Amino acid sequence: MREIKRRINVLLDEQEAKGIETYGQSLEDCPENDYDWNRMTMEELIDALQYQVKENIRLQNSIKIIKTKKGVPTVIHVDGKRFVYDPNTKDVKA
Repeated sequence: MREIKRRINVLLDEQEAKGIETYGQSLEDCPENDYDWNRMTMEELIDALQYQVKENIRLQNSIKIIKTKKGVPTVIHVDGKRFVYDPNTKDVKA
């Protein structure tokens, strides 16, 4: 399976399990008229936008740190993975 599709499927499975734990049923089993689906979608999109802005700020701060620590290896976290950037060799190691 391609990596992007695999990651989406993992998240989908996690979200479904979270929904079942929280609401006692999957979204598919939920009665259609129990919620305002449009409003819930807008709320989720607003949350997603806020998460993305927060991540952009984190990445911008990481870039500032790298630029100010010239010559000093720097730890960077991307997608939950830890990398070390060495500006002397321009290597990135996991």
